[in-house]
Amino acid sequence: MLVSCQSHFILYIESMKTIFALILLIGLKLQISAQNQSISALDEKYAFRDIAFESKVSENANFTFLKTDENNKDIKIYRRASDKGIEIGSAKIKTIDYHFYKDKFYMVVIETEKGKNNYGEKNADLIIRSLVANYGQAHATEDKVVTQQYIWRGEKTYIEAIQNVTGTTKVIIKSLIVENEINRDKQNRVTNSSKDW
Repeated sequence: MLVSCQSHFILYIESMKTIFALILLIGLKLQISAQNQSISALDEKYAFRDIAFESKVSENANFTFLKTDENNKDIKIYRRASDKGIEIGSAKIKTIDYHFYKDKFYMVVIETEKGKNNYGEKNADLIIRSLVANYGQAHATEDKVVTQQYIWRGEKTYIEAIQNVTGTTKVIIKSLIVENEINRDKQNRVTNSSKDW
């Protein structure tokens, strides 16, 4: 009788392990499916707010030239007066810089204000929560210099959020299509420089 009870108990434990493994597998599939939907929504929009990636500066209103990128003279950086005092996901925003490569909207760099919003919540945390709510869980890493880094990558669009030890978060949203063009142009410049030798 004791042997029979032990064998039933072992069968019961093995069945429970199998059921638990199936539940974990189903949960993982649902999580991956939800994240893929969020990333595809990011690619479908292919824009930041009302500005479509690859659109020209002249197609968008109220831009003021700020500067030329110090590492690439083909990238011009602009700001909009209408962005002053803006909040994204309840986070107070310090600056929003719009980067155009050869007159195509390429990237936006958003920096939160230090400190807290009107409800006592940290701006740096609020913008991350807003990104997660809109685009799903990110790939996150920790660094000694950067407190936390979050990455969302779609087929056409890439988001990187960097929480600094200074108490701010910088969010970079960029077109991978334009970035590929930048990399091709850079490679062509290197290739063409071989003629100089």
